[in-house]
Amino acid sequence: MKHVTAVKIGILAASLGILATLTSACGVPQKDVDALKQQLATKEQELAAVKQNTLMFVKPNAPPRQPAPPPAPGTPVPPPPVPPAAQKVPLFFYVDTVTAGAGESKFNVDASRLCSISGAFKRGMHIVWRMSVVDTASQMVLQKTEVKSAVLNLPNGETKNFNFGRHGATETSPWFWTAAWDVPPDYPLGVLDFSVTVTTNDGKTGTFKQIPVSAPERGIESRLSIYE
Repeated sequence: MKHVTAVKIGILAASLGILATLTSACGVPQKDVDALKQQLATKEQELAAVKQNTLMFVKPNAPPRQPAPPPAPGTPVPPPPVPPAAQKVPLFFYVDTVTAGAGESKFNVDASRLCSISGAFKRGMHIVWRMSVVDTASQMVLQKTEVKSAVLNLPNGETKNFNFGRHGATETSPWFWTAAWDVPPDYPLGVLDFSVTVTTNDGKTGTFKQIPVSAPERGIESRLSIYE
């Protein structure tokens, strides 16, 4: 709606410029120019109202972020952190988790939004892992013909095999690896610290683990989690 209104205002503004030129060159009555100016002013008011209404839908639910307090006088400044040496790995992973489609959970628990990237799942939901793996030496995105095994390792000891396939009904639909698991209704709440292990036919092995960014006191947890 905002875009449409802005386009209309642009058209009116262009029309006003043309009409002003015609007024001076061709004797177009001033009342026509004044009428167009009024239309433009009305549309500008409509656009301002749209912007205001849009902002009203944004409802802050947290206090403003406070700046970090200055260090006490005489406090030594710590040196900047030094990252570890870069590692060479045989396989590079991209892994994410998405909600399933309707009716895929054997416990009949669907997500509110289907096939959406998420790191938080309710008990009973069907979690889908998606993965792409790259051989860093050959720079190939690995497919089924290059992989001996691709396994999802769950913290309760269960394992699930990844399958490689096309996802979608068109020729341009993407191909990638997937595995899935239904969260048991009595599964412990909290972090689901899974890992993925891939072994290629030529003997290369790689393991994917989640980046553990956690601050429980602030409600921060970057790893996949199960909640009620």
